[in-house]
Amino acid sequence: MEEQMKKTIENSDILKRYLKYSREELMIMRMYINLDLVYVYNQTEDEEKNKMIKGKLIKSCLNENYNYMTDMLNIKYKVDSSGCSTNLKIRINEELKLCQGCKANKCIKSSLINFIYEINRINKEDNLKLNYIEVIDYILERKMPEFKIVPKDVFFADVNLIDLMNVQLILESDWISLEKYDEESGEAEFKILDATQKEDELYFINVFLDYYKNKKHSKKIKINVKEYKYEDKKDFYELASYYKYLIEIEKIDIIAALRILLRKENIYNGINIRANYFIYRYFQKVEELPYSRQAKDKILSIFNYVLNYRYKPGTVYIPINIVIYSNDKDSVNNIKYILGEFMWFFCYLPEDTKYYDEFMNNIILDKFSIKNLYLTKDNNGVSKKRGILLIHNFSNILFTNSLDQNLILNILTDEMENNNNNLCTIIYGSKDELMPILSKHPKLGKLLINLELEIDELDIEKIYEILVNKLEINEKVTEEVKEKLYKYISSTYSQSENRDMEYIKKIYNKIILNKNNRFDINKENILSVEDIPEVYNTRGIPEILKELNDLVGLSEIKKQVNDLIYLLKFNQKANIDISKFNLHMIFTGNPGTGKTTVARLISDVLYKLGYIKQNKLVEVSSKDLIAEYVGQTAGKTFSVLKSAFGGVLFIDEAYSLIGEGAKFGDEAISTILKVMEDNRDKLIIIFAGYKEEMKRFEMANVGLSSRIGYKIDFKDYTLDELMSIFLQLLEKNKLTISEEASDKVKEIIKESSKIENFGNARYINNLFQKILINHAKNVDEKNEENMYIISSEDIDDSWIVTDNKRKIGF
Repeated sequence: MEEQMKKTIENSDILKRYLKYSREELMIMRMYINLDLVYVYNQTEDEEKNKMIKGKLIKSCLNENYNYMTDMLNIKYKVDSSGCSTNLKIRINEELKLCQGCKANKCIKSSLINFIYEINRINKEDNLKLNYIEVIDYILERKMPEFKIVPKDVFFADVNLIDLMNVQLILESDWISLEKYDEESGEAEFKILDATQKEDELYFINVFLDYYKNKKHSKKIKINVKEYKYEDKKDFYELASYYKYLIEIEKIDIIAALRILLRKENIYNGINIRANYFIYRYFQKVEELPYSRQAKDKILSIFNYVLNYRYKPGTVYIPINIVIYSNDKDSVNNIKYILGEFMWFFCYLPEDTKYYDEFMNNIILDKFSIKNLYLTKDNNGVSKKRGILLIHNFSNILFTNSLDQNLILNILTDEMENNNNNLCTIIYGSKDELMPILSKHPKLGKLLINLELEIDELDIEKIYEILVNKLEINEKVTEEVKEKLYKYISSTYSQSENRDMEYIKKIYNKIILNKNNRFDINKENILSVEDIPEVYNTRGIPEILKELNDLVGLSEIKKQVNDLIYLLKFNQKANIDISKFNLHMIFTGNPGTGKTTVARLISDVLYKLGYIKQNKLVEVSSKDLIAEYVGQTAGKTFSVLKSAFGGVLFIDEAYSLIGEGAKFGDEAISTILKVMEDNRDKLIIIFAGYKEEMKRFEMANVGLSSRIGYKIDFKDYTLDELMSIFLQLLEKNKLTISEEASDKVKEIIKESSKIENFGNARYINNLFQKILINHAKNVDEKNEENMYIISSEDIDDSWIVTDNKRKIGF
């Protein structure tokens, strides 16, 4: 046999190169092959022609695999393995370049794929039965020990199955060695590799290389083998140590016994081994979710029903449709996949299960498309969908007219009932929004949607804990960084439009991007305080008022805003219920009179005093609210309004929603009124536009007028105020102006301000820009000392705006 092995290796250019591999590299290859953590696909005709091979194996280089033993079990038993495996396609005999930071001499991934491919080829062409492990053991000159006995399955009867799985990984991988043993006392000392954490090493591949070379990264375990007694849910490394003693000293072949017991198809407690591991893994995934005990138990109750349906004869099939009370899309998607995989694995859902995402906004735009909601098209024609259907933005149906709403929900009810055995339907949204919908349609809400899952919003402490744990998978996080991160979360979470896991993902991405915004090949994986974003919008009321008072003119408006602040502060101190207060506003005035600027400052004030949760001002116009076709405007308007929830919505030229030219404007206003009534604690709206037009707008709808708490009129700036704005622009840009040039500017402003709808401050900005362009053209011909002085030659008299000319800059 040895002679045949030697001859085979010598005749293969690919196998010969493994003779030069280090022991530690061969041991890693042996581990992956022995535990079924690598697979090489049969070549297609095209791959064979181009001398390509393709394989799939456990990730060995990426530093995201914090608990590598879980990944190994996932791959070995083909459970939840997509995130911890990788596909590799290479040319035959190709050696991939090493990843930066990898300590191996050769890429283990490409070495494994080539090794398995070559042995498969030799076996096929030479009609041999070479075993992968035997070839590696021959190269390693590894001798198999002799044993006295292979224990029966009953030997492991009292041991937890998952502990046995982990112990098998340890023993099969040679991650344990018996260092000392006192036969008289029974005291034994072991060195063992802990693959549940990386500690100070970047890649797990380096951990394995160091361990197989000099037992680095190992820890010591001491047990008394005469007194040892297995305890469930204790350290399985102790159990592995005891079994290692049995192997080394008592010559009991524990590994062979575990291989027999833990075959995937073997039955254990009435269920095969793979299914046992699947149950353990998915129950564990639920326990890892950051939700309340009640929410987790509800998911587990679905699991238990599915298990009863699969394994207990006579369990009746009950279609499951679910409503999840949460606006966190990431969390809902995670639950969808957890439920879907479990239902599919245990045959509750069909074998060809798929995931489908539909959006209520699309249904609103074409309500009859719901007839096709449960159908799919492929090359074979139209068929029923099979799997899980998730409907997003379900609560947006509240903002269609009642006729369309009932039509959509009635069709949905019929289609869901007709497809109940094929598809599990999930809807999600806030409880306050979904319950009124479902209560009006009891067949949909009680009979068809038969499970409710409420996900509590995560608090700041939980957000911080999850984010730190996520960061620590790849980075070292110091106490200083943690302190700044906690302050950042405390200051921003309440005002963020992202909730729960979506917020965590957003901040995580921002931190990682900050850390890696410059290329440095030697940079360590340690977060610095500079990587944590700075808290924004931290200025206080005095700073906001200073900015307001520094604005030119607007004396009456400044008084109104200051009065509003006094009132809001008093309400806070006196604990007055403001739920009935109307803080919606109307701003009237010509363009450039400061409406948007003041709206931003008011938004800052309202946020600082706690009247809105997020410091944001969403600016829109009528065209952003109105759709092109009948029945679409309500959904479009609500989507815009919802985007401003938690802050202030500024609707410019709001009068465009009424009148002959405002097609579907009534539908938009009706939606706005409903939101103002139902969501007064979520949104403040400022309507803005020309004074006379806004009067007609307000009079056109009594319901709108009654909901307006404040009206602020922005008068045109005086000539002196406009000149002050111009001079401020000069000062801000470190420029001065000659007396002659100043007189010319004043005359241009005086004449231009006489036209209707004069642009005020907006006009001044455009005029300044035009003067600056001329100054830049002329500056080459001037002396250096005049570079920052605006002269009369920089100003053209023809810029005066007349009734028959467009305003400059437009």
